[in-house]
Formats: sequence, structure tokens, C-alpha cells
Amino acid sequence: MSLPDDVEAIAAVVREHRCRLVIVDPFSASLGAEINSHRDQDMRRAIASLAQLAESEDAALLLVAHFNKAASGDSLTRVLGSRGLTAAARSVLVFGRAPDAEDGSPDRVLAHAACNLAAEAPSLTCRIEPRVIETEAGTVETSRLVMGPDCDMHADELLATRGEEERTDRELAGDWLADELADGEWRKAAEIKARAKADGIAERTLQRALKRLGVEVRREGFPAVSEWRLTVAPHTAGATDTSTPGATGQTRIAEPNMADGEAQSRQSQSQGATDDPVGELERLAAKFGGDEDDDVPASSIDPREMRIVSL
Repeated sequence: MSLPDDVEAIAAVVREHRCRLVIVDPFSASLGAEINSHRDQDMRRAIASLAQLAESEDAALLLVAHFNKAASGDSLTRVLGSRGLTAAARSVLVFGRAPDAEDGSPDRVLAHAACNLAAEAPSLTCRIEPRVIETEAGTVETSRLVMGPDCDMHADELLATRGEEERTDRELAGDWLADELADGEWRKAAEIKARAKADGIAERTLQRALKRLGVEVRREGFPAVSEWRLTVAPHTAGATDTSTPGATGQTRIAEPNMADGEAQSRQSQSQGATDDPVGELERLAAKFGGDEDDDVPASSIDPREMRIVSL
């Protein structure tokens, strides 16, 4: 296939089969020899013929392109070839590995980079899962894309690369974010991002810390506003695990039963050290006191995340 020369032949197939979706993958490999992919004018000419086809036949047109290897630039300028491709498109979607995903992880994100038809849609988490299909020719091992919930991920963040030095920055960002969300209340993501930027924390590093801590994310209101909350519940004996890990690794944890926590605290005071580390922590806090400005209840601390300090 050669574009724009073969558009009429494509149109005949679309009309014959009443196609509603036309995918050109990759778009750059389908361009005719006379088309210079680095010239905006040439790219717009190739796209215009396909756009007319889509409009006349009431079909959607999806052009697939890849990013270049540049170390800088946003998602609209990093596309291989001319900027004319993303400029002519009505909607630009970016699909890539989640910045906070480990090497080899199947976690991906689909993000809206630009749209001139409506408001940009929220980013979606997704995961590539293996799948086996039985056909007349035999067994085929393939994969499928499983869509997950919304996430606070910008398209430009999917272009970021990670280094060993940044892994250390992620740990520091995790400590910073844990302090910001220590009260367990919903906080506006935009405000936290602004404070993080002022403290020299890159947004992509903050996003990785977000997943590492298991921060809950929600979008409320109209227009939707993203909010974050860090809720850590004690795991007591006989308790039912109601956590539900999402596609991004975020975990929603049930609110702790404060009545049970108070009962455990009273029991630990009467019996001394017990198998309940949270109750013991509350007892020690009551005995030795603490900072008057510290409004974080001891019951919100997960003993698995405790650090040993000198007393």
C-alpha cells in the first residue's frame, strides 16, 4: 500500500465491507516514495486524503506512529517524522510503559496527549496479559490488553527513562509523600505536585513514589479534580483482607476498626508486650508522649513499615 496513491483502492474495500475502523500501522511505512515524512506539507497531504475517506464513509481512522530516541521533547514533538502528523490529527493518544513499572512489567498506560474535538479524557491503566487461542490450525499463543481504572499520568511522562540515580530519588520522594499524606485525608493532587516541584521532586519521580506507597487516587467533581490519600490499616489476627489491588498496583485498604484498636490498646497496657505491635506502639506513645504538632495516630502506622531509631 502506498499513500496517498492507493486511497481510492482502500475506499473500495471500506465500502464493500462497510468498515467502520481503518488502521494504518505504522503510518510512516505506508507513505509513497514522493512523500517526505519530515515535511509538514507532505504529511498533511497524505493525511488529508485518508481523512476525506473516513468522513465520506463514516469510518474512524487510526494512524499508528512510533517515538524517536531523543532524550527531550514532549509527546507531540517526539513522534517519528514531521510534527505535521500530530498537528493534523483530531486526537492524539500515547501508549507506553508506566513510568513506575519495573523492568519487564506488563503494566501500561493509555494517555490523551491532545484533542481538538472535546476535553481530553483521563489516562487509563492497562496490562498486557498472555492468552492462548484455539483455532482450526492449532493453538496460538498471543496476548490481550486488559483495561484498568483511571490514573494521574500525563502523556509526556510515558517518555521518561529511568536510571540508578533516579531510583534513589524515588525513595526520597516516597518519604516526602508519606509525610504529606500522613493524616490519611484526601488531598488535592495538584497542590501536592506544586509543593513537590518547589522541593525539587520531579513529577515522574513523585508518580513512582505514589505507586510504591499504595496511595489511593480518585477523581471528584465537575470538572473532575484528582485527589490522593494514604490509608494504612493494621493487619490483626483473624482480620479479613479486603484490599483490592488495581492494575497500577495501587491498593485500596479498608478503614481500620477504631473500636477494635482501642480494645487492643487497653489489653496491651494490662498485659505488657503482646502479639499486637500496633497496640504496643500506642502504649509506648502514651507513656513517652510526643510532639504536640504530630497529629498522626499510632493506629495508622503499619508495623511492617516501621524503622528502628535510637531512643
